[in-house]
Amino acid sequence: MSLRIFSSVGQALNFPARQFETVLRVAWLPVILLLIVDMTTVLAMLSVIFERTVTLKDGISFAQAERALGKYLQHGWNTHPVELATIASISAGLQLILVSSGLAPLIRFAGLGERPASGVVRLPFGADQCRYALAVLLSGGALLVLVIAPLFVSALFILKFIAEILSQVMVVFPDSESLHTIKLITRADSLALQGMGWLTSLAIPIAAAAPFGLLFWAVIFFHCSPQHGGVGRWLVRGITTLVGALVFLGCIFWLLSGTVTINGTGNVSGAPAKAIFMVFLIVILLFSYLNIRLFPYAGIAVAQESMGLGATLALSRRWNFVRLTLLLMLVSAIVIGIGFILNVHVVGWLGATIGTIYQLVASSSRLLNSGDTADWILPVFALVWKCVKILLNISYSVFSFGVFAGLYGALYRESRGT
Repeated sequence: MSLRIFSSVGQALNFPARQFETVLRVAWLPVILLLIVDMTTVLAMLSVIFERTVTLKDGISFAQAERALGKYLQHGWNTHPVELATIASISAGLQLILVSSGLAPLIRFAGLGERPASGVVRLPFGADQCRYALAVLLSGGALLVLVIAPLFVSALFILKFIAEILSQVMVVFPDSESLHTIKLITRADSLALQGMGWLTSLAIPIAAAAPFGLLFWAVIFFHCSPQHGGVGRWLVRGITTLVGALVFLGCIFWLLSGTVTINGTGNVSGAPAKAIFMVFLIVILLFSYLNIRLFPYAGIAVAQESMGLGATLALSRRWNFVRLTLLLMLVSAIVIGIGFILNVHVVGWLGATIGTIYQLVASSSRLLNSGDTADWILPVFALVWKCVKILLNISYSVFSFGVFAGLYGALYRESRGT
């Protein structure tokens, strides 16, 4: 069963375009509440960081608040980690509940044709919403707790031991004819003086990352393992996947190592820094692989009313994993592109149009008021402009909601072979 990329993309985009009134009716309240939760989270975090209540009444916009949070967030994590973690956890839980409330009925509508219950003001949370939330937690939270966290913990201890070994202080005698002149250097510097700098620059980072690289290769091998054949076919597949994994990791490291900085000290250099980067890169790739494979799980669980993983894993196995990756990239690019066009070109055109209307109304007012513009005109047009931008972005958010509900529905039908 081959996953149909363009057919699924078409179904994902067609669903909110064809059923926009239903999508709007179901999703408008969760979307608005999500925006409120997002705004409240940003202001609450800023209040904790600055140790005073921060609100929009302080004369800042929400965009300025977001930029301020991005600037001072690291400082906040250093000074108030517990408070910020609590706010982030509560916000993530509320967002998951709201997304589940809006997406679950739309997924069943897109995948099964089951129209959501009537009503404009609705925020349901029942069995379907519980399945969606639980599937998201299992596919995301379980990966972090059961896979990523142990890998990072083991990497932390490996890198700690490397740093301890290389930072050991050694006594050397720079003057071979005198035992009274000594110099203290680290083991890393000693290896460099002996012409063995390649050990710290290449061999030790590779050795530190080798267990994680083998895990990455094992994942690729079992994903691409032959369905039939003897030992020879398995051996050939093992060699080809090993070479492919090494080439892929080497190319990624070579491309990114010159652009990544660690702790603001410059490019990736030195054994600990290179090892950190290699391990981090492999762990991120493993997480991305598992996350993509389990992406359809939430939609399939809601549509089939079962938490079984069989249909999800079957849909994303072998070459379907590549197709699913391309599908997600294509849908994301289209949704982001629509948002860019909306906020740059459409908003610009509407702004110019409203500005022209404002000039006409202001000119008419001056003709009727002996050259003076009525005081109410500018505040009214400013309010209209703000409302237009808010409505446009809410409509875009609702449309995005519908796109991903349509995508989940399409993936469910693909898993059923329909």
